[in-house]
Amino acid sequence: MTIESKIKKHEKEIKILEENISDLVDQIKYKKDVIYLIEHYGFSLRAITKIMNILHSTISNWLYGNNVTFNKKQISKLKTGLILIKERLKENEEYTPDF
Repeated sequence: MTIESKIKKHEKEIKILEENISDLVDQIKYKKDVIYLIEHYGFSLRAITKIMNILHSTISNWLYGNNVTFNKKQISKLKTGLILIKERLKENEEYTPDF
């Protein structure tokens, strides 16, 4: 194996590690977001799971379980759902009734 091929192999490994770390850190943020929605806006966990299209038991284990992480598909669903909720909440905060 040449030095160049070893370097490329290590670069690929580093990129994969960086993506995995990023996913894990993002999940920490998403957990905080979900807890915030529950505690400050009164969302139920069941409502959140319906919005995210993720099983209630899966999100419950992820949120309250030990050493539970989502796969990339679940992370994508969670991220998309949180973005939509944040957009709607922002619209709601800016809304003024026009009676």
